[in-house]
Amino acid sequence: MNAEICRFWEWAQSQGCCMADLRVKGRSFYTREFLPAGSTVFTVPFSILMHMDAAFDDKTFGEVYKKLSAAGASERIVLTLFVAVEKAKGENSFWFTYLSSLPETFSTPLWFNEDELDIIRGTKVAASLSKDRAALNQLVNFWVPSLHSTLTSRDYSTNDSIGDSHLSSRGCSVEWITDDAKREAKFISASELQGGIEIYNNYGQKANDELLQGYGFCLYPNPADVYYIRIGISPLQERPAYCATSPEGDEKASRSGDRQELMWRMGTSAEFALSLKQPLPDALLQTARICLLSDSEAYSAFGIGWNADMGAAQLEVISATEFQSISNLRELLLTSIAQFSGGLDVETDMKLLRQDCQTGECHLTDKERFALMYRLGQKEIIRSTLQALGGRAASSLDTWAQCQGTPEIVMQMSDDTTNNPYQKWLDDSGVTCDYIIESLTRVGDQPCLHLRKQCATGDILASVPSHLLFVSDCTTSSGQRLPHPLTDLVKNLDDRSALKLKLLFEFGRGKDSLWAPYIKRLADHIDAPDYYKDEMLELLEGTNLIEELNDRIQQLQHEFGMVLKLLQDEHHQQVSSQTFTLERWLWADSVVERCALHVHFEEMNQSSREPLKRLLLAPVLSSMPSVLNGAVVECVVESKSCALVMRALSTMKAGSLLHFPQSGLDSESRILQFVTETVVMDNEHDFVEICLGSRPEDPYSDLKEKLSMASGLGPIQYLKRSPRSTLALASIALHSLDCDEDFDKCGAFDLLKLVSEAKSAASRGEESWCAPTGEDVGSYEHFDKYRQQAKAAHSAAASAAEQFVRTLQSPSRIRQAASTFRKMLQSMLSGIAGSSADDDRQLYARSAGAVCSYRAMLAYRHGQREILEIWLQHLKQVVKEQTKAARAKKKRL
Repeated sequence: MNAEICRFWEWAQSQGCCMADLRVKGRSFYTREFLPAGSTVFTVPFSILMHMDAAFDDKTFGEVYKKLSAAGASERIVLTLFVAVEKAKGENSFWFTYLSSLPETFSTPLWFNEDELDIIRGTKVAASLSKDRAALNQLVNFWVPSLHSTLTSRDYSTNDSIGDSHLSSRGCSVEWITDDAKREAKFISASELQGGIEIYNNYGQKANDELLQGYGFCLYPNPADVYYIRIGISPLQERPAYCATSPEGDEKASRSGDRQELMWRMGTSAEFALSLKQPLPDALLQTARICLLSDSEAYSAFGIGWNADMGAAQLEVISATEFQSISNLRELLLTSIAQFSGGLDVETDMKLLRQDCQTGECHLTDKERFALMYRLGQKEIIRSTLQALGGRAASSLDTWAQCQGTPEIVMQMSDDTTNNPYQKWLDDSGVTCDYIIESLTRVGDQPCLHLRKQCATGDILASVPSHLLFVSDCTTSSGQRLPHPLTDLVKNLDDRSALKLKLLFEFGRGKDSLWAPYIKRLADHIDAPDYYKDEMLELLEGTNLIEELNDRIQQLQHEFGMVLKLLQDEHHQQVSSQTFTLERWLWADSVVERCALHVHFEEMNQSSREPLKRLLLAPVLSSMPSVLNGAVVECVVESKSCALVMRALSTMKAGSLLHFPQSGLDSESRILQFVTETVVMDNEHDFVEICLGSRPEDPYSDLKEKLSMASGLGPIQYLKRSPRSTLALASIALHSLDCDEDFDKCGAFDLLKLVSEAKSAASRGEESWCAPTGEDVGSYEHFDKYRQQAKAAHSAAASAAEQFVRTLQSPSRIRQAASTFRKMLQSMLSGIAGSSADDDRQLYARSAGAVCSYRAMLAYRHGQREILEIWLQHLKQVVKEQTKAARAKKKRL
């Protein structure tokens, strides 16, 4: 025992401390003989503990500490300042002997040098470190890292003079108990302790980031280790490929309140703890799906939002974004891991750690070893989650394919190279397809990819040389710009417009173009410009789809005019006037929206250290729906091979189709996604979208909108072939309320109050959530307390919402609402082109030889008319039944 420890122990004993028969070596304690469970190892009087009350009782600075606490400073901050002040007092401090015995340096990240910090670069601990330092410097300019580490590497709520000597071990069963009557704390062994063993403190089940930042060490392996991922609208919300990019559309797409409301209503958190035991929680995918909902989908989901179980089941059908959710989550993880030293390289970290442990020669310092343990644990969890995402995508692909059936293959592209110039061009150009075959399906003769043999995770399914890639900025995988007449011009355009212009330029070159066989193939299989012909649009008069297409046409016309002016201003003659027409621009738009892929380039953005991502067209690979890229397969342009390679992200069996299942999509979505060949009659997922809102002049319009959201009714209803009018009629009944008394009778004001309280409780819970690397490591208990309060408030609001809806569903209100709704639907039906659903069915049957677009429009219009006709009959019956019930009730009275 060194001199400082001897002086410290003599002082502690003089103040009333005592311990069992232990041997002291340095800062460690060892048993001399067997100690049974329940033995008292140490006894420490309250009088020598450093805690908040002791700080408040300080004669000189007590009032300062109280003011800091009242101003919002956490217990940790006040206690740290208390330690700093006592340290500065020197021998005048009551705790001088104890403080002098503490180490001068620590292994917490605050003490890391640049090399040690580089090991944890990109992690959550590293991100919070700068915030911690800023907070410390802001609080007191003389607060050095040693004073903060003295506290954080010890007990949270008190500085215990004896307990600080212990090391930590999660496996030890020990506990601290307090005796208020005797004014002392005891360190009790909860299990038997054999003679001659070292005694450890036990910090409980804690993740490595908390252990590292709070205590200066890590455990590997650590079953309690987690990786935190936080998602929300911003990182995951992406504009679907078929949405317009007009200012109005951008403004609408940027509104995230609906999705955030739904996340709160369904009890979904924005932050998730991933672990090796649970790498992909269902709630994480649920939140990712919510982030991808369109405005109308988010609105319509409010009707199920109070019931989390029903919501989870319905949300997949509503969004149909399973693959996009997986892809976005994977993108989020890859962006995070790109910031780590060594990226996702787990093996190198493991090798370094094993060498240091097995050789007996410590090549790493304690801080380097603990930093490496922490980083390795984070990488292993991320890798496990990425593998789980790949497996989920492959499983979804198989499941959805079974639901819709396998499209019949009518021709394999590799069957006949003699009569297939496209395939010959691929072979001569160096395209390799070791695992996949490009085929044409019976449905619309559309290209698709399927596996010729089983593949494993990481297998390269296909490879396309970089000189064959249709890249908007004419850049190769090595970063060099290919000579091209449009190179300078496309700098002024966004990726999509530049890709369309380049496509039209190469189309105009005909057989002289390097991509002539590929462009001809695209022209043969995409007829989307037919959408925009007047005779097609006339078919859709009066439907919701006509508004979508008109908006798209206006946006494309504006875009075409902008590019045309740019060509004229720059005096470019390379694009002929015969090629550069509005009709051809619409065709190019269809090709890019349907076939273009967002692909990673291995080179990094030097400023953000994130992988570059570009939009491109690629022979063969563009036959795969882009939504599968990043979910089922990964397409990356490699610098080493100078090629675009497609890798499998999971094991897939031979014969698997890399084809986007359309089984969960309604006809409108299929048309807008340029897959008209899959639109058929009687699609069970078709719906009619109805917006139920108040008139602008209604003085209660704002109140009704708030109630619509709070009650879960939502301002938009989706009508399907199986009428369920309960919520729709309740929503109409809500908008029929016209006086304060009516609102009060329905419990409207009580509902709004409870919802407001529930949101406030949820907000307090979020604010109390300090991640393990945050300022207050001890905030878990506070977070749990607030979470329980939020849960209770949420339950009360849900009950009030159910009662409010039930009140709106009284017989008299339902009868009036059904009559009003029927008039609304009748007006909609009369505005739709055509005479009846039966006539549309006959037209469809006679149009077997027509283009896919025409048949798709007929099928869609038939579905809209049929759904409205079904609902009109249903509402007629509702009015009849409610009238009959009212008469019977009146007769009884």
